This record gives sequence, C-alpha cells and structure tokens, in this order.
Amino acid sequence: MRKTGVWLQRGWAWVSFLGMLLVLFLMMTVPAFAANEMKTLVMSVLEEIIYPIFSAIGVLLGAYGGLVLAFKNSDPDAQARATQALVVAIALVGIRVFIGNVHLEKYL
Repeated sequence: MRKTGVWLQRGWAWVSFLGMLLVLFLMMTVPAFAANEMKTLVMSVLEEIIYPIFSAIGVLLGAYGGLVLAFKNSDPDAQARATQALVVAIALVGIRVFIGNVHLEKYL
C-alpha cells in the first residue's frame, strides 16, 4: 500500500513556500522605485504621528515602572524590572532627540 498523501502534502508545501518567496520578492522590489519627494512626505507625516505616540508610551511606562514596579516588591528581580522599565521609558521619550542629533533622519 503506497502512502501518496505524504508526498502530496510535501508538494503543496513547496508550492506554498515558493509562492510566499515570490510575494516577498515583489514586496521588496516594488517600493524601491518610489520618488524621493513622496518618501520624504510620507516619512514626515509618519514622524508627526509616531513620535508623540512613542513619547506617550514612554511617559506611561515611566510612571508605571517608576511608581508601581519600584515600590511593589523589594526583591532584586523586581527592582531590576523597574529599572529596565525606566530605561526603556527614557529611551522612548527621547527617541526624537536621539534621531535628530545622530542625523539618522536621512536614513529613514
């Protein structure tokens, strides 16, 4: 008795894998032909939306990490988590200044 079901499943797996590779290839090559003016316009609009969201998340995470997590437990693991939350909060609040000072805007 032959097991043709396994071979049939493997064949469809290859077809789906190659289809996904084709879609990935097309997604990566098409945006390369966009105009520079359009890219800068889109990035400036995204920056105006994303930076305030990052700052708000950083403030909320800083308040939660600084007040709630720091005083919740006195064990070293809880203090390490609170410190990590505060560092991430500071990074999120200052991401706009960091990107501006390091001149990473031209690479975005």
